[in-house]
Amino acid sequence: MNKDWKIKFYKNDEGECPIQDFIETLSEKDKDKLYALLRELKNVGIGMRRPKADYLRDGIHELRIKFSQGSARPLYFFCFETNIVITHAFYKKQQEVPEMK
Repeated sequence: MNKDWKIKFYKNDEGECPIQDFIETLSEKDKDKLYALLRELKNVGIGMRRPKADYLRDGIHELRIKFSQGSARPLYFFCFETNIVITHAFYKKQQEVPEMK
């Protein structure tokens, strides 16, 4: 069944948006690359797989993207059947995803 997925950016109680802050650090070329991947995620939704996305644990997924500064991992989860919430992103510097506290 094809869903009408919606991409949402997480904001904390103070109105801060970590993924937007991350995006603002990117070059225009890298922003275009990320937005293209987000459009693909919007179209494919939960069916997005490696090498572009992967399931981590506890309902958290990662996008897998290479930027000029290195490999990055924007994190996301599915919410209320049709929403994809993009939370944070980090540059990959080790094999395993760091624990979030």
